[in-house]
Amino acid sequence: MNMNTPKAVQSKVTPMQLQRCLALLWKAKVPAAIIGDVGSGKTTAVLDFAKRMKEKTNDSFNTYLTVLSYKSPEDIGGVPYPNKETGRVEYFMPKDLPFGTDENCLIYGDEFDRAAPEVQNSFLQVLLGGEIHGSCISENAFVVLSMNGETDIYTTPLSKAAATRVCSLFVGGSKEKNSESWQVWAAENDIGLEAKVFEKMRGGSLISQQEDFEEIAICTRRTLVYADRIYKAAESVKFKTSDILLACLSGVIGFTAAVEFMSMKEIVSECPEVGDILYDPNSCQIPNNPALNFVVLEVLNESVLEWTADEVKRHGDAIFTFIGRLDTEWQKMYFDRLTATCSALLSNGTAIKLAQRLHG
Repeated sequence: MNMNTPKAVQSKVTPMQLQRCLALLWKAKVPAAIIGDVGSGKTTAVLDFAKRMKEKTNDSFNTYLTVLSYKSPEDIGGVPYPNKETGRVEYFMPKDLPFGTDENCLIYGDEFDRAAPEVQNSFLQVLLGGEIHGSCISENAFVVLSMNGETDIYTTPLSKAAATRVCSLFVGGSKEKNSESWQVWAAENDIGLEAKVFEKMRGGSLISQQEDFEEIAICTRRTLVYADRIYKAAESVKFKTSDILLACLSGVIGFTAAVEFMSMKEIVSECPEVGDILYDPNSCQIPNNPALNFVVLEVLNESVLEWTADEVKRHGDAIFTFIGRLDTEWQKMYFDRLTATCSALLSNGTAIKLAQRLHG
C-alpha cells in the first residue's frame, strides 16, 4: 500500500466494548475478525467473552483455540489416509475444531493474517460453518479471528472472500478510553497497584498504540444481510449497543455505508407501514419528505409483488385511496409504478377514477 494514501475512516472499539461487540455478533450469527496492535487486549477480550458465555450457559459453551500461523491446510481440513475396506481416501479431522457436533462453542482463529494463504483459504469453510471432506463444523459455532493487520510486519491482508464473511472490529480509540478500559480490566484481574498507577501516569506517552487502520469491509449484498442481522440483534439484546452499533455495522459494510444504513433505518421507522395503509387509508400517516415517499413506494411495491389475485381485489381500494391523498406528482409516480407491477390493480374502481384524474 502507498504510505501516502490516507487511511479510511473507521469506527474503533476499546477492549471492554469489544466484549459486547462479540456478544452482539454471536446473537446475529456473524463471524468476527479483530484487528489491533500487539498487546492491545484482543485475546484477553475474546477469552473473557468465552468465560462469560460459559457461565451464562452453565458450562455448555466450549472454546476451541487454534493458532493459525503454524498450521498447514491438513490441520484444518484433515489428514488423508487410505481406507482399505472401502478403497477410498478418508480423513483424520483435527481435534481443535468442532467437527461432527452441534455444540454451542467459540472457534478462536488466532494470528489469521500470519497464516499461509492456503491455510486462510482452508479456513474459509470454517467461517461459513460448512463441510470439509464430509465432516461438518457445528452450526452453533461462533468464529472469531484475531489479527495484527498493518500494525506489524509479516502479515497478509484479507482476501475479498474472507473480508465479506466477517465483521472486522478495530481495537483502538482514544488513549483515554483505552486506559479507562484497561483499568477496569486490571481491577477485575488482580493486577498490582504499581502497574495500574504506572499505566495511568505514563501509559499515554510510553505505551505503543496504533490508531490508524485500513478499512477491510466491503459493501455487497451478502454483507448487507449481515448488517440487517446485526441491526435486528441490537434491538433484541438487553445490553447497551448504542456505542458499538456503528463499529459493528462498519465492520461488515464499511463506515460510509454504515452511516447511511443507520440513517435509512431511521427514515423507514418514520414511514407508515403497509398494514396501517390497508387498515385506515384515509387517516394513516402521509410521508412528509421525498426520501420517505420513495421508501413507502418501494415497500408498497414489494408487498404488491407478493399478493395473490384475491388480495389484489381486497386491498386495491385502500391502496389507491391512500395514493389519492398524496401530492399530484407523487400520485402519478405511485400509480404508474404499482400498476406496472400488478396490472390487475387497473381493474379496481378507485384506480380507474384516479387514472382518469391523473391521465385525463
